[in-house]
Amino acid sequence: DLGLPKGDIRFGLQKGDGLLEFFLVDALGNQHGHASYPLPVSGSNSVQLSLMVINPENEPHQVSFKSPMLIQGAEMIAFTASRSPSQTTLDKTSVEDLFYRLIDQSLEPGGALPSPNEVDTLRQGLLKLTRVDMESILESLDERMQLQSQNNAGQIPDFEKIAWMNELVLEVMFANTNTEHEALREEMMQAARLSLENQGREPSAEQMASFADELAAMDFDALSSFSMALMIGMEEALGEDAELPWLMELIDAAHEDPDMMAEMERQEAEWEAEQRAEWERILNDPNAGEGQKEMIRELMAMEDAMALEESLRKARSRMDAAILRDDLEAFKSLLSEYGTIEDLMADLLENPIMGDPAMEEDVFMQRGQMDEIYRQSPLNKAILAQKKAFCEASLPLYADINFGQPLLAALRSISSLWEPFDTTDGGDFFDSKDDLFELQDALLETLEKKGPNVEIIQWLLEKGADPDTHGALHMAMQNPSQVSDTVVQALLEKGASPNLLAYQSPEFHFIWGSERHSLSPLDVSLSEDELGGLEPPVAQAYQDAVSALVQAGGKHTNAYQAGVKGKEEVFRTLTENQGGANALYKGRPMLQAAILGRDFSFQKFLIQNGADLQYLDPETGRNYLELKVWVERPRYQSFWREDSPDESPDTEILETLKSAGLRLKDVYCAIAANDPEAFKPFMTDSQALRERAVLSSSRMLSRPGEDHELLLAESNRNDHGDDMGFNAMELALRLGAWQIFDLIKESEPRFEINGHILTMEMSNLCEEDSPTYQKWKEVLDLDLQVSLSSESYIPSSLCDEALGMVEALCGVDLEERDRIREEQASRPRFQENETQEWTKGLTLEQTYLFKGGDTPEEGLVLKVYSNGQASLMGSPPMQATITQGNITLSPPEGAPTGVGTLVLQLDESKGTFKVLVDGKMEDQGTYTTGISEGIMDPAHAAMSSAAVDKANAKALAVRCSNQMKRIGLAFNIKAGDHEGVFPQHTEDYQETRDIDEEGFDTNRIRILSVALKNELLRWDLTCPADEMLGSALDRDSLQDQDISYRLRTGDLVTGDHPDEVLIQCEVHPHVLLADGSVRQMSRSEMQAFETKRTKDSWKWVDAVE
Repeated sequence: DLGLPKGDIRFGLQKGDGLLEFFLVDALGNQHGHASYPLPVSGSNSVQLSLMVINPENEPHQVSFKSPMLIQGAEMIAFTASRSPSQTTLDKTSVEDLFYRLIDQSLEPGGALPSPNEVDTLRQGLLKLTRVDMESILESLDERMQLQSQNNAGQIPDFEKIAWMNELVLEVMFANTNTEHEALREEMMQAARLSLENQGREPSAEQMASFADELAAMDFDALSSFSMALMIGMEEALGEDAELPWLMELIDAAHEDPDMMAEMERQEAEWEAEQRAEWERILNDPNAGEGQKEMIRELMAMEDAMALEESLRKARSRMDAAILRDDLEAFKSLLSEYGTIEDLMADLLENPIMGDPAMEEDVFMQRGQMDEIYRQSPLNKAILAQKKAFCEASLPLYADINFGQPLLAALRSISSLWEPFDTTDGGDFFDSKDDLFELQDALLETLEKKGPNVEIIQWLLEKGADPDTHGALHMAMQNPSQVSDTVVQALLEKGASPNLLAYQSPEFHFIWGSERHSLSPLDVSLSEDELGGLEPPVAQAYQDAVSALVQAGGKHTNAYQAGVKGKEEVFRTLTENQGGANALYKGRPMLQAAILGRDFSFQKFLIQNGADLQYLDPETGRNYLELKVWVERPRYQSFWREDSPDESPDTEILETLKSAGLRLKDVYCAIAANDPEAFKPFMTDSQALRERAVLSSSRMLSRPGEDHELLLAESNRNDHGDDMGFNAMELALRLGAWQIFDLIKESEPRFEINGHILTMEMSNLCEEDSPTYQKWKEVLDLDLQVSLSSESYIPSSLCDEALGMVEALCGVDLEERDRIREEQASRPRFQENETQEWTKGLTLEQTYLFKGGDTPEEGLVLKVYSNGQASLMGSPPMQATITQGNITLSPPEGAPTGVGTLVLQLDESKGTFKVLVDGKMEDQGTYTTGISEGIMDPAHAAMSSAAVDKANAKALAVRCSNQMKRIGLAFNIKAGDHEGVFPQHTEDYQETRDIDEEGFDTNRIRILSVALKNELLRWDLTCPADEMLGSALDRDSLQDQDISYRLRTGDLVTGDHPDEVLIQCEVHPHVLLADGSVRQMSRSEMQAFETKRTKDSWKWVDAVE
């Protein structure tokens, strides 16, 4: 009678925590209806239930049950059922109740997924509602998810089970066009059709005004829903490419209406107040769990920080507006709300890097923070505008006049600034039609003509600004429009050192390259060529400033910088007793440095002045000719050739080096130089030319890493996406070394060419008279083998000649190839996210997270169960055979024809994997392992609520804790091999310890990566939540920044002192003790615990006390 599939209808019952749960199961295993009854039963021995059942025709029925309740522990319950057939219309409340019930049912531990019929009924119900009602239900899902997390504090929900919800939400959001203003929608769509037929002509002024009035009459929710419904309808009826500026401006204007914006802000504030009140209620509830309260406290702290940041940003924005409008009273009024500049800049000063020792020591991070403070300081904005009254009004906030580097603001070039003022006036967006935008442009134009800001510079110095704190003379020498002899004299009179050296330091963040050089103010002064490009008055003022600096004793100190800038006499003076043109710079000869820096004029100068051209790199044996070819050719004959060079390589210097008897002794250089005579000696080793190591075997420099940095890292990939390197033929084709090509094109055995090289050249194949086309035509005529990966992208927009050439060279039918790829892409996936009934009663043995080139960004999750079966991203059961280093997965039942056996090859020592399908490698990357709760899937990553983000953070914390336990186990295993002594105290490593004042070893990589290489995987050393982790994929390339765990190696950190802290996570408030146990704390507890730490001892017992 219910219209369900024929066969038995089973009545299901399961006992939960204090509840009996009831449902129907049809012949196909689909569940219908869901109700619960609290235990114990009181006052009656029967239960009256009402379930909603959905049949395949999506017809809802109310079914009532009166069930005798037997004694607790009974295995069966007898029941009678009566049907009350009624075509129930699902209104908003019914749809909302059904949605919530399906979500709760899915997330309940052991709960079943909704049946396809139930999901489809929910879909139809959502689509029949108006968009406003539908969106209000969808918006409430975040709160529902948060409630689920709060009710199950300490548990990580299985978000894989609500993937159906994510798919449903996306579908209905882009399908529901129901609106209370359907007549207006149809009228606007008709106007859009007519506009497109008339080349985008706007409707009449009367119709536009009518549209605007009707949109303005809508409230915020109605307008948002209407806009989305209109856009969906437009796309369906007129196509994705239909663009009508007048229509978008109409919609935008309605949304930007002041009343509409105010209503939006009111609703947002109302929602936030309700959420805050609920959080406060939970915090005051004695029955709420401590874990739940801690989560709420962290969420509240995060929201408070965001609110502070937003309020301060708006305050500073309004100050900018007051400066631009020259409204001094408004500026003073805004400043009066803050006691100190630190109050006004609190969001910038409380940067996340503070409190993190590793990041606090990062010069790059410090520079970024200082630059942000520099740009946001109201005093600096007033200085930039050259409005002294505003400067004086700002001064009371500054206890230290040097805060924010105001002298630099007074000396920085105006032309280098781009929109330095915030023109939003405290809002979220700037309006290009607003007065602030025009006022800023006018101000900057005026300032560029003004010249040096002498009055304000002198005023700052009188107020105590220190010219040496941030290198004011260095800034002055780099900005000719803002300097004069008067400015230099003013700085010198207030104690500026004429020879202050700029070292690697945040204070000198504005000096390009200061991390590599020690530069005096004169070292950063302009070259003669740069000076010649200035307007005569500016050039004269700059020369006067340089003269003033020299008269005060200023000197050049850096010979290389002098040479690069063409200051030949300065160079000769500085190198007079250091070998002249053969002087060293940063440990290498000047000419080698000039070649690497591509400073052509300086290279010529050094050669003309006696540089030793016979110099050979002491480690690699390379000469200057090889080095120059190696540096120049990859840059100018780039493998990608997208941008033409600004200038050609300096052939004059190449010829000079050749005339000095230098020869190319490196095969890559011989090819890159297209030099047949240099290449011929290499032809004797035929095998070496055919191996794809011609480029990678070319090493030019002694210092590790510099080769990779200087040589462009081009790739030549095979079918599996691997970087294969290049053979000689491929390099000749790619670099346009046609003489080399002619030498080897007919040599035996024939060269094989990877089609990836061809795909890089396809745009040149449309020009039949180009050398590139002619050479690939020769490849075709010679019948050389060219292999093309099935994944290689061939743009269909290529000319017929190029497409024909590709087909002929590679022996493929491109149309057939594309047809097969589309067919493969359209094949239905395995039945992802279906009910996983088969996992019930099984133990989850292991979970793997794989991240490779072809996996989603979030990775692929594989779960292996105790019966030997596995699930890949919610697939039906696959048989898993696990051997040493391999996981073999057989296709699940019902898999599409052609799906082969999957083999995952794992390299535990490196934490990497390869995927083989029917013996062919399809992907590779890195993997991690952990418990089910520790690895999130894409469905989880797609959720947006704060509660889900918190759950993800907890999951990462769990994984981190497990990794720390593995590290502790590794230390104790190692100690077991050395009579109980940890590796840092053994003879091999004791002398390499470098313990800082806090007791942590700065040479931790020596212990964690080298001493424990057999006990730990590379990824065990990186916290899964560490967003600053390095890119090393294996242990060999591991660097200190790839390690997330701080190591203590003091004499008391031994197995005899089990309470001593051995490891501290840099991300989580976790510590690993010497006995191998992990202690987890809250952030505040960790801060208190850190006060107990000394260099020699840090005991957990102190925290307990």
